[in-house]
Amino acid sequence: MNDGQKQFFQFIMERTESSNEAAMKELLENAFEQQKNGTFEQKDMMAMVPKMVAFLREDAREEVMAIVKEYGSQHVDK
Repeated sequence: MNDGQKQFFQFIMERTESSNEAAMKELLENAFEQQKNGTFEQKDMMAMVPKMVAFLREDAREEVMAIVKEYGSQHVDK
């Protein structure tokens, strides 16, 4: 993981329901691997977001989605 990914990972994990931490970690690591390989596309992001939302604490969802939109626009291969 690069520094930006580490920051994003930590931010998301701090807002994830404890019972969903393993699933969120796997989801994020898969996305980071795709980014590294240059294969992370818009369709991947669109498939990932509903899963992420389901793993988050309810009180953190709005905040996280704002960051995801910003991060996604910079790290998705169109």
